[in-house]
Amino acid sequence: MSVKRNKNKRGLAYLTNMPTKLLSDTDIEKRCKFNFSYLHHSGEWGQDFIEWNLAAGNSSIVKLINKIKDYTKSSLEHWVNKPCTGGHVLKFYDRFPLHSNFSQPKSIPTDVEWGVFRLENKARLVGFRVSETTSAVYEQKYCTNTFYVVFLDNNHDFYPTTKRNT
Repeated sequence: MSVKRNKNKRGLAYLTNMPTKLLSDTDIEKRCKFNFSYLHHSGEWGQDFIEWNLAAGNSSIVKLINKIKDYTKSSLEHWVNKPCTGGHVLKFYDRFPLHSNFSQPKSIPTDVEWGVFRLENKARLVGFRVSETTSAVYEQKYCTNTFYVVFLDNNHDFYPTTKRNT
């Protein structure tokens, strides 16, 4: 007499769909990260998420999250070198721009590289990174592939193409 085996279909499906990659098999170390702990907004500089949503339309936060999701698939250096209309997706500056319509918050370290991610139209993510050089100076392993967001700039005011009146 043959024995009929009962196959657990859910158990087999679980085992079949179970991931087999190890961390060492991924490119996780190359993917950039975003940190919002330095996000600064006041009535004068930048916007908070509510203002951003109202100014740019109800779908602006969804667009922002989708852009960040796309940006995190590659390194910051990839985006520095990725061309787009009018320049590159990400641009870094040696210091806070003197002609900016924003003021540098006192909470931000002075030895960082300020940068701007282009989102769409005039919308920008403004922030900074720790450079390889700065990380080496302090003899610590700071993550040089993290973009610390400081401002949501819906109007291209951080680095205007025309100088402000002083």
